[in-house]
Amino acid sequence: MKVTNLDIETICNSINRLNIIIVRNPTPSVVSKAIDDRSRLYGLKKRLVDEFTKREFPCSNKVT
Repeated sequence: MKVTNLDIETICNSINRLNIIIVRNPTPSVVSKAIDDRSRLYGLKKRLVDEFTKREFPCSNKVT
């Protein structure tokens, strides 16, 4: 999988939109779903950032 900065930026934008929904929406079921989705996106973002870092900075994982 080739991860780009745009992929990571898109996920961050989605997380930000979900944060707005969580803060502004009074409906508990909507907030609960947004929190679940946000949690999944945080996990995906972490995996993508890890993959991007390994590919772009391969020496950063080595101990000198």
